[in-house]
Amino acid sequence: MQKAKFWIKAKVNVIDITQVFYYMSCIGCNKGTGYKYNESFICMYCKNQGVCKPRARTYVELDDNTGKLAATMFGEVAEQALGCSAVELMERAGEENLPYVKRIADKLSKKIWKIQVYADPEKLKEKKYRQFNVLSIEAVEDEENAGSSC
Repeated sequence: MQKAKFWIKAKVNVIDITQVFYYMSCIGCNKGTGYKYNESFICMYCKNQGVCKPRARTYVELDDNTGKLAATMFGEVAEQALGCSAVELMERAGEENLPYVKRIADKLSKKIWKIQVYADPEKLKEKKYRQFNVLSIEAVEDEENAGSSC
């Protein structure tokens, strides 16, 4: 099924700093699993023997000053934007680490990003379900340096 891809220049805001910023996944196909970190298993989706690893996932809002779009960042894209690995996110999960998560979210929202977003055109037709995923992200400028030629 073909995906609709488009580029935007926007700020990225974390929707909820109490969200779980990772999920346990198969390293072969990235599907979620109920296994524990570093536990060996045979994936029910891709049928490969693998080891369970955390994969970064972040629910965000993209704001380009004309509107806001809810989106999800996964894997390396989320790690790049947040500036930390999925293992670090897993190790920093929990209420006691909210100040750490808030610092990461604040730092993320202070930059302007060039973002490639994609969506399934069939899903876009549905009124109830619209899912956008961030395919790539690159920092363009910091908010405090926006408009500066330096």
